[in-house]
Amino acid sequence: MPRLCCVPGCKSNYKSTLKNEELQTTFCFPNEESLQKLWLKAIHRDNYSITKHSVVCCKHFTEGEIRRFEVFKDKDSVFQERPLARPTLKRGAVPHIFANLPKYMSTPEPKARRDPEERQKECIQRETDQIEAFLNDDLIVDFDEFKLLVQTKTVLKNWCLKTCGEVFYFYLLNTDCDVLEEGVKVINSIVIHSDMTVQVFLHNTELSPNDLRWILPERKLQRWSQIENLLTRYSFAQHTDLDGTFHLKKAHEHLISAIAILNQQNSKHLTTLELLKDQLSLITSKKVYNMPTFFSLIIFNQSSSTYEHIRDYLILPTSRRLKQISSEFNVSPILDKERKNSYLQHAASNLSDREKIVCLLIDEIYVKTGLQYKAKNVTGFAENDPTKLAKSVQTFMISSAFANFKEVVRLVPADELSQIVLDVIRYIQMEGFKVLCVITDNNRVNQKVFRCLCNGDVYFSNPSDPAEKIFTLFDFVHIFKNIYHNWLNLKNFEHTFLYPNYNNFDVQEKASFENIRSFYKNEIEKLTKLAYKLNDKTLYPNNLERQSVVLANNVFHESTITALKTCSSYSSTANFLQIVHDWWRFINVKNTLKGTHKRNDHSCPIIPFHENIKFLKKFLNWLDAWHQNIQNVGLSKDTYNGLKHSTSVMIKIVDYSFEHFPVEYVLCGKFQTDNLEKRFGRYRYLSGCNYHISFNQILESEKKIRLQNVLKTCNTEFDLKELRNSSLTSEQDTFSLDISDFLFILETDYLISYDVDEAVKIYICGPFSHKKN
Repeated sequence: MPRLCCVPGCKSNYKSTLKNEELQTTFCFPNEESLQKLWLKAIHRDNYSITKHSVVCCKHFTEGEIRRFEVFKDKDSVFQERPLARPTLKRGAVPHIFANLPKYMSTPEPKARRDPEERQKECIQRETDQIEAFLNDDLIVDFDEFKLLVQTKTVLKNWCLKTCGEVFYFYLLNTDCDVLEEGVKVINSIVIHSDMTVQVFLHNTELSPNDLRWILPERKLQRWSQIENLLTRYSFAQHTDLDGTFHLKKAHEHLISAIAILNQQNSKHLTTLELLKDQLSLITSKKVYNMPTFFSLIIFNQSSSTYEHIRDYLILPTSRRLKQISSEFNVSPILDKERKNSYLQHAASNLSDREKIVCLLIDEIYVKTGLQYKAKNVTGFAENDPTKLAKSVQTFMISSAFANFKEVVRLVPADELSQIVLDVIRYIQMEGFKVLCVITDNNRVNQKVFRCLCNGDVYFSNPSDPAEKIFTLFDFVHIFKNIYHNWLNLKNFEHTFLYPNYNNFDVQEKASFENIRSFYKNEIEKLTKLAYKLNDKTLYPNNLERQSVVLANNVFHESTITALKTCSSYSSTANFLQIVHDWWRFINVKNTLKGTHKRNDHSCPIIPFHENIKFLKKFLNWLDAWHQNIQNVGLSKDTYNGLKHSTSVMIKIVDYSFEHFPVEYVLCGKFQTDNLEKRFGRYRYLSGCNYHISFNQILESEKKIRLQNVLKTCNTEFDLKELRNSSLTSEQDTFSLDISDFLFILETDYLISYDVDEAVKIYICGPFSHKKN
């Protein structure tokens, strides 16, 4: 007996309906409780009790929810379909079609999903039809059709249209501009000929066929879309050169115009624009380096590895090219002693008379002993004794007394100075400079040299003009450090100076270095400190740290003085620090605004009849009173003599300068050897940041520095031919090696005379024989 459907109003499989329809497939209620509730809710029989005979017929499901076939693999591994004896429902199916109940109780049957492949084919066909229709409509049959439909098929916007016989013109006028300085003119134009060939003009310049290849491969107009693209593209005078050459040339022209204008305004951006201009020209033309050469030489001399990295981003000369240019310059310090070097003359030619008044700075730098051969020269011998290797190099530098010019003039690998100083002075003055004073540190050797030159006075006659004076000075920085060293080296109780009161020489006071150390120890655990400049290195320096002027300045710093004055027992030490501090602040003035920034009159430049001269004279009186005291516990003899000598000479130099030179002020900080010490540091930096460098490394470093200084004053539009003809080049620095001078070595038996391995012989002689061939 067939199972009867339990859905209200459904008569499937009833006897009354089987007469008119076939037996309907029925499905039992699912075993899952949640799904059973959904079925009961769907058939609207909430209180219905489900039994094993409760079923729902297939009329209440869609065919897509019923599985009537199964797929299986036959013996040939081919997938086949066969009907199920008992159809089943797909998982989750719920009855939702109720034909005998109100419509709102049924859920509409979802549309069957179409085959994705059929849908894709239909979309492709539709797009193909649209494209074909567009292309057919876009096609221009001939010139007559073009003339007939051009105004309806194109959007002209700002373009004007004109027909002249068998030629059609589109042209763009400058009537949109606010100011018409040159009247109305055609900016761009497009010409269509009867054979449909096209010409495009930008600012009276016709574009080549290659420029139009992007839209007109055959240079003929065939479609309406092509003319639309042309009108849009050239509506703003834009160029379409594929390689960008046109744009680069225009940019180069604009840069040249901008440089010409800014040059009249002395703009600070000129150097940057010059570099950009040269980079643009190098992209499109033959590589003739102008401005980049200066930039390149400066970077290359500082760091060759950095320069190679920069070449990855800029078009710059190769390292070999730079070495070639460097060798052309006759600036080697080797030629200074032979007076064959025009470097100083070139430097003097760019200076005013006031800038040519210089101080001669003398100091020595210790070098690594050894001989080095380079460019037909052997360096490393001591000049005063050619049988010995040089241990130090005496360096002579001139530094402008009233300006910022500074330059090394002589490098001498010797210890003796008495025979060299006068010769160097003559050489300097032959090149156009005037020496005002000679400055060096106050060691015994230099003291002896000054005594020989001055014969007991503080100056000597100028060898070039006996009527002029050349003063001798000991470096104030070295003296300042020596005061600090003398105090540290005291062997008495608490490292104590006994010195006269500054205002009353009859009153003796004590300055104890232990007071400073005690104050530092009291503050060492505090978060905020009064004497914030003090530290362990300052108060307990080793031998190397004692050479630092920074540590000496920390002791005599105004913060240290102010801190000690807060404690009455340290007041006499603070007074001594104040005296030395005032003297140092007066002597160490290097710019005109220091006094304004520091709000201190002692740091102002000296002008005629300045009050600071009185301070220096009183300081000398105090110094004499200290040294002449029977109970004197003070500076060493060398430090005292150097301090007194240099301070008194400084007063004389100030008076002499105002009397003989057209200067408005004098800066005492210019009369120091700081510039020379900085040059020593630069030598070490350019020699690979090594402290102990050789004499040859010093020569090479000095040549690099001079080369940079020369380039800063040269015309940027130079070339190598112009350089060879200048006074800064000579054959002393450039030569070609004649291999014939060494051929006789190959004919001798010197290698046979020694027990040299055969492989070593080949290694040594192979490259030379290759070069010869």
